[in-house]
Amino acid sequence: MKRKVICFIAMSLDGYIANQQGSFAFLEETTGLGDNGYTEFIANVDTVIMGNTTYQQVAELTEGAYPYAGLENYVLTRNQSNTKDQNVTFIHDQSLQFVKDLQQQPGKDIWLVGGNQVIELFQQADLVDEWIVTVAPWLLGKGIPLFGKMNQTERLELLSMKQYGEFVQLHYCKK
Repeated sequence: MKRKVICFIAMSLDGYIANQQGSFAFLEETTGLGDNGYTEFIANVDTVIMGNTTYQQVAELTEGAYPYAGLENYVLTRNQSNTKDQNVTFIHDQSLQFVKDLQQQPGKDIWLVGGNQVIELFQQADLVDEWIVTVAPWLLGKGIPLFGKMNQTERLELLSMKQYGEFVQLHYCKK
């Protein structure tokens, strides 16, 4: 059975995953409930994929205590000097064949962490099976959008909606 690629991410109501400076402090300033569904989600994945900018932000925010150390970690990067890190495997191939290969291997689902350039790449390659988007009650006006340029239209099916304090989580799959 093919492993699913799931984009699990939070954004402002107007579609931004971070402000213009790359900060997502607005999420921390929003009252949630528990961990807003993170524990439930992470129990069903064993692999994470993210872009290099997102990886650098995660590493900086966690100050050496990499939060996904128990999972398989892949960082998509164009920077050829990124070759070795104890926590991750750097992928320089933008064809995404490695993702298709991962999907055929036994295991749990695959978490597409971000950022928006990697999400755009996966979406254009039709590799995102499900979207779990947690919406925060903020209008940022500017920032880093969840979606960059979309070249195609895709209809999704709503699987569930959950409220976590001030957050609303929407779970969609391909129709």
